[in-house]
Amino acid sequence: MATPMDIDKIMIQFLDDAGWLDDLTRRMHSLSLDSYLKLNDAERIDNCVWVSTARILGFRSVSELEKAVHFKAPKGGAVPQQMQAFRIALQDLGQRKFGKPLVWTLLYNQLPSHSNCLVAFERPDGTCHCVLRENGRFVDYQRSDRGMDATADVQRSKIRYTWFFELARF
Repeated sequence: MATPMDIDKIMIQFLDDAGWLDDLTRRMHSLSLDSYLKLNDAERIDNCVWVSTARILGFRSVSELEKAVHFKAPKGGAVPQQMQAFRIALQDLGQRKFGKPLVWTLLYNQLPSHSNCLVAFERPDGTCHCVLRENGRFVDYQRSDRGMDATADVQRSKIRYTWFFELARF
């Protein structure tokens, strides 16, 4: 039985053979990006923290998150100072939306007991990425709104940071 991913590939090939596939869609397919991303609406491959944060906090898109926190995902990925500024922007968002700061708890080199959290890891080749841990699985929303299973990628990598969000209790 064909999976939805198989059907997508067959449809892409059919449209390409018929000459109906535009260049942008063809390039996105070569990067394994969904043709019409809603969550990662900027269709970037260097904003994984923003994509994962938007997903875990229930935003419809990265653009919606960026507008809410008044902080755009930096091109080329975020450096530590930008991550600190992003964390502060998220605290302020919690205060504005819920009357309490949104607390970002960060753990180094370990997974928390929380089932739903962001996980930043370093692959054996030195590249880094951020995905969500949802219900015991690692899911990557960078290239697909449906999420792609990233468990094998995380398991062969070194976990650098994990973090989760909750409203302050005071």
